[in-house]
Amino acid sequence: MTQQTPVSYSPIEVRGYLPGGWSLATEPDSQESANPDSWSVTLIDIADMEWPLTVSPRDVEKLGRIEALRQAIDRIYRKARA
Repeated sequence: MTQQTPVSYSPIEVRGYLPGGWSLATEPDSQESANPDSWSVTLIDIADMEWPLTVSPRDVEKLGRIEALRQAIDRIYRKARA
């Protein structure tokens, strides 16, 4: 079993994948998740609704660091539009 490095993203990386009008509620370098291995931040949509974004090390290992972030944001965006 390999030891996974903690997942992290800079604010500019996250903002680069946010839909138009969305923003960060908190700084991405803060660890909000109950699971210290995963990375979490809160997003705010255009209607000021808060959406928790979490990226797990498992997704990063499987998809790659940036693709895991992109897909996590995409899932939240689709959920928000539903």
